[in-house]
Amino acid sequence: MGLIAATMEQQDTTSQDNARNISQVSEGLGEVNENIQQISSVSNDVTEDMQNVNQSAEEMSSSSEQLSQQGEELKKIAQALIDKDK
Repeated sequence: MGLIAATMEQQDTTSQDNARNISQVSEGLGEVNENIQQISSVSNDVTEDMQNVNQSAEEMSSSSEQLSQQGEELKKIAQALIDKDK
């Protein structure tokens, strides 16, 4: 009977260890899931920021083109005034 009791006690200890390990794994997976959610959120924020930067760059490019065109028009007007005074 002593051998059976010892075997049952060892099996009980092993079962408790397994339950504790499963609980720890479950907690670890919960933390991993939270980290993944945080990474996803940050990734979405970065994507939004990149879109804003791209939009700003496009606006700056458009403004630059407009300034260049206006500069050319002013240059033509100035040249016309110079030619008129000759």
